[in-house]
Amino acid sequence: MTPPSLPRGAIVRPEFDTAEGRISAGTAFFAAIPGQAGPLGLTAHHLFGTAGGLEREVSATELGQLVRAVYFSGIDAGEEGLQRAGSMVVLPSAGHSQEAGDWSTDVAAFRAPASFSPRALRLAPRNAAPGEDVWLVAEVLGGTSAGQHLHRARVVHSKPMLLAYQFEDTTLELRATSGAPVVNARGEVVGLQVSGGPDGDVLWGNAHPVESLRAHLMRGLSAAE
Repeated sequence: MTPPSLPRGAIVRPEFDTAEGRISAGTAFFAAIPGQAGPLGLTAHHLFGTAGGLEREVSATELGQLVRAVYFSGIDAGEEGLQRAGSMVVLPSAGHSQEAGDWSTDVAAFRAPASFSPRALRLAPRNAAPGEDVWLVAEVLGGTSAGQHLHRARVVHSKPMLLAYQFEDTTLELRATSGAPVVNARGEVVGLQVSGGPDGDVLWGNAHPVESLRAHLMRGLSAAE
């Protein structure tokens, strides 16, 4: 199957200047949100804790005060240097996962300028189905297809709290891909990558499913109005 065509500049490496130290970890992407002047940057909430180098796990309601500035750098060739984004969007219902296998709260968001709208990915209207082909869009640190940004996988489990898939290239090094989008054949986001790794001969990926992502975003944006 031909990989989907995606807008240039949608995927970035985020940096967060916080009152408790600098977080430079994982991946982020821009997403188009109906009714918003500009896109939102989305990433994994679990980066705001020990996974991102902090000494404690930060709650979602703290992010607006804790994060003083958001920066990002592109992964596409020719995009160099840090650029500044907008403020964090507080998502009160999001946060760190409380139960193994349930990734349905793991998302954080920040505002981006309206000029970044051409970079934004669309959110799929519904979760991906088992057997569906999907692609992790990320810069990986190693593997046979390390020079590519689209990594094909097939959905095995699709639940309200978890989207799980098996990668075609089992040699991928998935470190630093938390927060990257998982897209379908139409280039729509069906999940936000939160974890992954080998299990025997299989390389798994796990994502926060899009229907849950959308619900957290809508609740947070409504509360901010």
